[in-house]
Amino acid sequence: MQKATIHLKKLASAHATHEIEEAVRSLEGVDKDSVKAFFAFSKVELIFDSGKITLEQIEEAIKNSGHEVTDSQVEAQ
Repeated sequence: MQKATIHLKKLASAHATHEIEEAVRSLEGVDKDSVKAFFAFSKVELIFDSGKITLEQIEEAIKNSGHEVTDSQVEAQ
């Protein structure tokens, strides 16, 4: 398992955090309980199984929900 911190372009509203969390939680390989989006910091943190999903796939789901990814960091869990 790996922990990801994904930084986003400034979020327009607090509702955006809900959209992002729903998009990421829907992905196979993501620990659903670990997904936390932070409006004030324009970032999302999560734990995922890199054997089932890639960071790029997670970023793509965020982009598809209408939000721009600016940077990502991964660390072993």
